[in-house]
Amino acid sequence: MQYRMSRSQMINVTLMWRVPIFLRSPLLAVVVSCHQSYRFVARSAAMSEMPSVPLMEQTSEGPLQRVNEFLDKYVLPYPVKYLTNRVTILATLGLLLPLIVFANVTVFVLAANSYLNVMSVVVSSTVLLYSTLSEARDRAAAARREEIAKRHQAEVEQRAQQDHELIEEIHQHLDEVRSQLKLEVEESLKRIQSLLMDRITTFQDMHQANTQNVIASNEIQNTEIAAIRQIVDELYKRSSDEQQ
Repeated sequence: MQYRMSRSQMINVTLMWRVPIFLRSPLLAVVVSCHQSYRFVARSAAMSEMPSVPLMEQTSEGPLQRVNEFLDKYVLPYPVKYLTNRVTILATLGLLLPLIVFANVTVFVLAANSYLNVMSVVVSSTVLLYSTLSEARDRAAAARREEIAKRHQAEVEQRAQQDHELIEEIHQHLDEVRSQLKLEVEESLKRIQSLLMDRITTFQDMHQANTQNVIASNEIQNTEIAAIRQIVDELYKRSSDEQQ
């Protein structure tokens, strides 16, 4: 597999081979560390809009916690701002030329190496601090997201359970209304049936009474007709007897 170097790696290798052997390690470490620290701080500040030094998570009250809070708030912002300043990075890169020119001046070389070593350690520690706190913040954010997701899932399940219970209650109410309506309809039909039977019975009684009245009137008329016929017969006999 062919290995391809990035642009920053090529710049670092070029600078390393152009610097004397006894200056390669400190200066290169400081340059790379400053570059990484600046990129890490800029990316973190742009993403989360955090201050120059991230405050440590308050886990428990104690002397160490109070010291960390004091350092994060009043001390560490200044070296972080100094290390991530563009002028500081360019000035550190600018030490390359004096180190090459005054390579024979031991005092200057030792002082520059000491400065670069201190800068390298401070920048590395700053990057490690940022990465540690960022990782802790990411874990806390992931825990909060997981807690929010669990809470949301619980609320969704509770809402679903409430909706299910409400639907069951609605179905039960509809069944009760249906059964009550069925009972009312049956009772109404029974009342209508009883009223119709009473009316039919009344009509039958009236018809029977009218029939009996008609029969009685017919009998009376027949009796009267028979009496009239008898009277007519008697009159006819008398008239016949008188003629003889």
